[in-house]
Amino acid sequence: MAKPVHLNVLEVIADQHQAACMGCEGHPQAITPNMDRLAATGVRFAQAYTQNPICTPSRVSILSGQYCHNHGYYGLSGPRPLALPSFFSHFKANGYRTAGIGTLHTPDDPINWLEKHLDLFEDSFRSIDGRPEQSPWYDEIRRLGLLEKEDVHFWWQNPRYRFEGMPSQLPFELSQEGWSVDRAVRFMENCGDQPFCMQVSLMRPHQPFYPDRRFWDMYPEDIDLPPSIDQDPSNRPPHFQETFARFRRMRGADGRGRFEDAARRLWRGYLACITHVDHALGVLLDHLDRMDLAGNTIVIYHSDHGGYSGTHGIMEKAPGICSEAVCRVPFIWRVPGFANRGDVCRHLVENVDIAPTLASLCGLPPMNTVDGKDISALLAGGDAPVRQVAVTENPWS
Repeated sequence: MAKPVHLNVLEVIADQHQAACMGCEGHPQAITPNMDRLAATGVRFAQAYTQNPICTPSRVSILSGQYCHNHGYYGLSGPRPLALPSFFSHFKANGYRTAGIGTLHTPDDPINWLEKHLDLFEDSFRSIDGRPEQSPWYDEIRRLGLLEKEDVHFWWQNPRYRFEGMPSQLPFELSQEGWSVDRAVRFMENCGDQPFCMQVSLMRPHQPFYPDRRFWDMYPEDIDLPPSIDQDPSNRPPHFQETFARFRRMRGADGRGRFEDAARRLWRGYLACITHVDHALGVLLDHLDRMDLAGNTIVIYHSDHGGYSGTHGIMEKAPGICSEAVCRVPFIWRVPGFANRGDVCRHLVENVDIAPTLASLCGLPPMNTVDGKDISALLAGGDAPVRQVAVTENPWS
């Protein structure tokens, strides 16, 4: 089959989405009609893994196609890697319009790594030179007099609410996700006939677990907790056991309720944040359909890493990266011209595979600096594995 040419690329990445929490994965609680819709028209990879359980190194791996031990990033900050290419710089050099919108979370000392890789740089949380809360989204929130109600700002300013799940004080349209998809739609409309390569990076379901109320209300107040929330941690290392014990002392913002009630609100908030992200994905898919772009746009939905959120009895993603809940990520692809609707591929793939695969699918020269594999054959319905192991690295665990 001839490969399609002049394809657009829309990569939608969520932060801390545990792969099991999707309807198309068979999760009994997660409400994800748009993720399910994407999976039903493309390929879902059931064994996809992140290269790092921390945002920045994971995202550098995704964009560069390199493992952490090669690009050198393991923490949340650091100097920008001047000589390191990304798939954005590769696509831009080959005639594409490029955009990064949302929680980009890439090295920004003294200026963001992606500065020259992108035609449109719109991080929702930081300026291009790394200043927090200096962005077009925050400018809009301030203009409306809503900064104190913005979820992340409220979360940091009110420590009692750090371990709480509840509805957001802002509607979806003013959330980070609502702003990001609106900017993405504008970018697509302004590209004209020039192909685009764009990442839309959504903050949720990373905490704070404050979804739009309409998504919060989709889940019952007495929602069942993860079945592993009481799992015995005695076979885990000491730091995992300490985190388990600390989570059990959680009582929510009032400090007086039962652990189970606070944990239930967190779990309800986490799942509702996934539904919040799902709605954002749906806005983008609807725009592709409405503008007749679906037939020539590759769509990827995935995450930088997973999280616990009560699974195995702890809330955070650390400690203990040796877990499917943290290391396995959603990985759904829809490629025009490939008739593998609803396929589930169970071969091992990794986030580093995105860069070389996109270059291959779009008919661009290969990226010679990548560690990842071209998984185009798997997307086309092939059954030959591309690797025997998948690697997640973390020097602190």
